[in-house]
Amino acid sequence: MLHFGELDTPIPMSDVETIKSKQPSVEVYTYNAGHGFQCDERDSFAPAAAQIAWGRTLALHRQPHVRRSSATTAGNSRPTPYSYGVGRSV
Repeated sequence: MLHFGELDTPIPMSDVETIKSKQPSVEVYTYNAGHGFQCDERDSFAPAAAQIAWGRTLALHRQPHVRRSSATTAGNSRPTPYSYGVGRSV
C-alpha cells in the first residue's frame, strides 16, 4: 500500500501513475496534500488526509493473510530501492 500527496513536488503524479501501471496489484492512494502530509511536525501536515491514510494502513495490517509484495528481496521484508519500476526509491 502506498500513499501520495497530489501536491507533492518531490514525487510528481506522473511517477505515481507509473507506479500504478507497473505494479497494478499494489494499492495506491492519493490525497489532496503535499509531501510528508502525515507528519504533524511539518507545514505540509494534512490532518484529514493523514487520518484516512493511517486508517487504511492499520486496516491492511489487521488482515490475517497479507502477502508480501514480490518487490521484496529474499530474507528482507523491505522493498528494494527501485522495486516499483521507476527511477527513484519510494
